Amino acid sequence: MNARTLAISAAVLAMGAMAGADSDRRSPAADVPAEKFYKNIQVFQGLPSTEIMPAMNFMANSLGVKCSYCHVTNDTGRWPVERDDKAAKGRAREMIRMTREINKANFKGRLEVTCATCHHGANDPVSTPPLPSESAAAHPSGPDAGPAAMPSVDAVLEKYTTAIGGKTAIGKVRNRKLEGTFTGGDGEPHRVEIAQTASGAYRSSVQVKEGSFTLVFDGKTGTSGGPSWNNPMQPDEVERIRSRARLFPAADLKERFPALAVRGSEKIDGRDAWRVAGRAADGARVTFWFDAQTGLLVRTLRRQRTALGDIPEQADYSDYRDVGGVKVPFTIRHTAPDRGDTVAATEIKQNVEIPESLFTAPAPAARPQ
Repeated sequence: MNARTLAISAAVLAMGAMAGADSDRRSPAADVPAEKFYKNIQVFQGLPSTEIMPAMNFMANSLGVKCSYCHVTNDTGRWPVERDDKAAKGRAREMIRMTREINKANFKGRLEVTCATCHHGANDPVSTPPLPSESAAAHPSGPDAGPAAMPSVDAVLEKYTTAIGGKTAIGKVRNRKLEGTFTGGDGEPHRVEIAQTASGAYRSSVQVKEGSFTLVFDGKTGTSGGPSWNNPMQPDEVERIRSRARLFPAADLKERFPALAVRGSEKIDGRDAWRVAGRAADGARVTFWFDAQTGLLVRTLRRQRTALGDIPEQADYSDYRDVGGVKVPFTIRHTAPDRGDTVAATEIKQNVEIPESLFTAPAPAARPQ
């Protein structure tokens, strides 16, 4: 697989670079401790094996590095990631122990101090205060400067519901099919087809010269793969795709989030937007921004929880158009610390015939070495 294809697959599938690193091709499981699945585990004993890759991704994102910064790699066959040849790997273990001790002694074990606290996406941590940026100097009132009268959560959500067509129209949408372009890691637009249902099933297929990269999700489980291989989705991937599969991302916030609050306003693309923070029953946090004038959802920010800290993923919605009586964004841009992609629709249809078999995941097949 060449570098260009790898860049596309990383954005399409949002996989960790070390996925499938062990030679036996087993899948990690929540009830299998990390030390029973991976080799040479020293600081993550007892952690479910499914949480290792998210933790690795968090460290890589926090320092702005790739897996090869700490791990030994090779050009053919399996990566010998368990080896300790690189000093950076030992240093990483020291830093994990240090942050754990700080959080235990000062924050009752909560993940308040993490890799990102000091590194901010750079290998070398910053120990000096930053100089003020030109934009900050020009706007001393800060990001919350905006409309004076802050509305209630109910008012914001009611305006959103009305803006996209109303509860009755929303309730009539059973499914959606999208055709357009996907622009990912290689910077080139590729043909994409997406199908999704009100029950949460989702399928995305991006066409490239080498074949197609496909996500298949039935609402609970799924697979993600390339032209000749596919892997079962891990829990972090499932949560990521579940958030993308929602036909209307903010239509049922009060049911999904027992705690909701308007937390001021910010400028999104030059327009005032109300920021609504939500916390689910399991503690998961998601933030939503609604255009103060139109009421439309313009941005979401979800946080993937890992053993070391949260990884943010942002979605920006724009170019809303009427499709069958409801307004739908024709452009969605996803941004994470290590990847980004944009889906630009050329055609969207709703309430069309979509066979259930489309969301049946194929049997897993190993990635070719």
